[in-house]
Amino acid sequence: MNRLSPKRFEPHNKTKLSDYIYKIASGGKQAGEFTEIMQNLFTYIQRTYVHGGEIQKALDDKAEVDFSAIMPQRSPSTNENVDLKAQEDEDYETIFKAELKLFSGEK
Repeated sequence: MNRLSPKRFEPHNKTKLSDYIYKIASGGKQAGEFTEIMQNLFTYIQRTYVHGGEIQKALDDKAEVDFSAIMPQRSPSTNENVDLKAQEDEDYETIFKAELKLFSGEK
């Protein structure tokens, strides 16, 4: 198919991520290089990112990472005293913002 081929401009019926996964070689040197590059990429992700292990596992499984289990949660104050409750809520909010900043990798 050349650059000016009319097939090039036809709409695609690809709706899922799995529709875009292609086999890179069934054997030989190219397949070996691809596997080696992917392993190097996985190692880099594990070393570089805080939750690199979960990301690497998701890439291996070809699934999305569920960050909801490790995402920081804001906890409300359980104190009965109104003044202390307001102070605790403010403290919890500050802690939550700091944890969220660390979680997202924000500087």
